[in-house]
Amino acid sequence: AFVQALEMGATHVFEMDADWSHHPEHLPAMIAALGEHDVVLGSRQVPGGADIGRPAARIALTHASNLYVRLVLGLPVRDCNSGYRGFRAGALRTLDVGHAFSPGPAIVHELLYKARVKRLRITEVPIHFRERERGTSTLTFATLLRSYVTILRLRWLGLTGRLFEAPA
Repeated sequence: AFVQALEMGATHVFEMDADWSHHPEHLPAMIAALGEHDVVLGSRQVPGGADIGRPAARIALTHASNLYVRLVLGLPVRDCNSGYRGFRAGALRTLDVGHAFSPGPAIVHELLYKARVKRLRITEVPIHFRERERGTSTLTFATLLRSYVTILRLRWLGLTGRLFEAPA
């Protein structure tokens, strides 16, 4: 979808969950943030952000996962797991988004890590993340484990200078 948006001439591209956990009311603040930044994250973890209606176990898992991702990848943001993001078109081109390779949810970590490595300007704006109104979570233990392993792989590729090569 990112590649297609670029091909269609988009200047800014946003991603969000379609289950109302990411509310469109936050888009104006995110668009404004892209005036001075390359990447914007809708963040539950910055002042003014919140997790609403989510079970305590899921909130604890989110906090632990964010800590792990921040430590392993050295990311300067609080909500590394946020899938509510906006990008300038130039940032997506710099990240060579068409050659992203991480499976499932780890794609959000790959793009964020690549943005840090390329020294893109990243910021967070507060959002209220609400428990989904429809559907069920697709997060499984296997998906979570695969994401944690992928994060280690991303770090290794970054350390060896191969992060922007197409891995086998």
